[in-house]
Amino acid sequence: MFAVVVALLIGSVAGTELYSNQFLNDFTDAFLDVVLPIQLGKRPAAFPLGGFNVKVLKTWYTNRDLKAEFRNGRLTGLKQTRALRKVGDCNRLQEGTNITWSCTVEFPALKAAYEGSARGEDLAGINRTLDVEATFVHPRGVIDILFFRSTLPVLKSWRVLPLDMRLIFSREPDLNAQRRKNLEDELKTNIGVAVTQVLYGPLQQDLNNTVSDTMSYVLLSGDNF
Repeated sequence: MFAVVVALLIGSVAGTELYSNQFLNDFTDAFLDVVLPIQLGKRPAAFPLGGFNVKVLKTWYTNRDLKAEFRNGRLTGLKQTRALRKVGDCNRLQEGTNITWSCTVEFPALKAAYEGSARGEDLAGINRTLDVEATFVHPRGVIDILFFRSTLPVLKSWRVLPLDMRLIFSREPDLNAQRRKNLEDELKTNIGVAVTQVLYGPLQQDLNNTVSDTMSYVLLSGDNF
């Protein structure tokens, strides 16, 4: 019944008012600042990330193959007031009577952390703690929302842009420059895969739910009539 009421409201104002850029910008603000935080507020403070193993080959007789294990991964920065914020202006694409509204968003506080241990930094082969934290450099995604003439909008697509990150270790790895680079490359690849799975999994589910809920919120608030 609630969806029917909202659909009737959409039909009653569909046209210039409903599909104006001002309306769509107001929709985006409500989406990011009001409704999405409610959805994400139901999630845990940290999303679990899958563990992985890394192997870095020896480069000289003074060292051995490095074998590292990273576990208990966690992703933070999604459960806060503004987990996503708009970057620049959104783009409008008219498709007959429908509109695709495309917005680039950024995660201002996204971080990933793992507990880890490594063996093989030297010939002794002692297993030592090596935790790592990844801070992301302008992590972004693109949200495309499809607005219809007389029904609730839907999430048309969600694209995560390539992730760039900086790594911070709990201690300085005892590795030469080449092995350090190889370790960091492996870590960035594995962490990127794990984080992307969350962004395309639980987060995308929340984005999808937020679209229709935001339209209901905006229309029933009465601010746009």
